[in-house]
Amino acid sequence: MEWVVYSKDNIPEYFSESLSNQNGKYNLMERLVFQIKENVFDDYYIAAVFNNNKIVAHIVHTPPYPVQIAILVDADEVIQFISKHLSDHNLSSRGIAGDKEMMEKLANKLYEDWHVNLNEGVFVCHEVINEFKDVPGNTKIAQQEDEILLKEWYIAAMIEMDLEIELKYKNEQQIKATIDGWIVNKLGQFWMKEEEPVSFVKFVPVQEYFAHVGMVYTPKAFRKNGYAARNVALLTKQLLKTFKYTTLYTDLNNSTSNKIYKEIGYKQVAEFIQILPE
Repeated sequence: MEWVVYSKDNIPEYFSESLSNQNGKYNLMERLVFQIKENVFDDYYIAAVFNNNKIVAHIVHTPPYPVQIAILVDADEVIQFISKHLSDHNLSSRGIAGDKEMMEKLANKLYEDWHVNLNEGVFVCHEVINEFKDVPGNTKIAQQEDEILLKEWYIAAMIEMDLEIELKYKNEQQIKATIDGWIVNKLGQFWMKEEEPVSFVKFVPVQEYFAHVGMVYTPKAFRKNGYAARNVALLTKQLLKTFKYTTLYTDLNNSTSNKIYKEIGYKQVAEFIQILPE
């Protein structure tokens, strides 16, 4: 087997094609590779594992977050090979993330003790089957006047999703840049009830073939009214006019949101976990 490292300027087309052939399962890694090419990250690490001239695993790391790993072949020798090279390159100290079964096997080789920090479902939608048309209100694209509210909701959502570690690594300027990006590029959409914002969702386009839906947030005072379901359904329907499919991540412990996404037309394609060493 061979471990091949790439820079953002020499990532081969077959690296991305190997991921896209998984039909959305590794969409986070696809998004990271796309962002690396777009100079979003100054610090990154990209590698592929080859066996008989065929890619059997992808590795993408954007510190300070856990390293993303896509293992395409479930074989002990592949997992052992990856474990050794992650240790040799000091890539595993911040944790690993990827398919649940593969990450558990890899963690048992990498760490003496470890715990699951996040447990998420990877969902893909090719067609909206329920638009929740009985929910009153209308959409509104996020604008500059919404910046303060968006910052408040962004921080609240990150805390609720147990992603405080990501907030820890972002300063005020970086948070502002994130929100400004949503506004300038028209990526954020509110659901409005009587001219008041009651829910929010945003998306990220990834090349020409898919878009990722995320940051679904409704303040507690407005929940259980179907606002998020309607907002996500309409945004997804609009995106599917341009993209082959849409993706989103869900907290598998939240049975309500998982049920709603399935009713919209999303189907779970994988269970991903983030593992941290003790």
